[in-house]
Amino acid sequence: MESQTRGQVWLLLAFSSFILANMFDLSSTLVALKLGLAETNEALIILSSRLGENLVDVFVWLKVILFLGAGILTMVGVSTKSSLTKKLVVISFALFAGLIFLISLNNFLFIYSAL
Repeated sequence: MESQTRGQVWLLLAFSSFILANMFDLSSTLVALKLGLAETNEALIILSSRLGENLVDVFVWLKVILFLGAGILTMVGVSTKSSLTKKLVVISFALFAGLIFLISLNNFLFIYSAL
């Protein structure tokens, strides 16, 4: 039982880190766009153009969809009895959070160098 609780704590920590990383990414992108800096994510630019929507709106909607997917992944991690599945979910969140934190750090460095 204690091992299951520990697994859920790790899952919650990984999920929270993932959400926090995405919030940093969202805020750094919004700050850069408000300063008049260009968005460099080609996939986001193309999607915005094809949908005929504002770049910021598309970015926010993508984050919402990403959060919903993360919620589903969390529910899988919480409801599974398999410790391997729990570990894979936690590792996935940790890797994605780390990657998004690096992207956010790059965004902030880009903003700082442009000031």
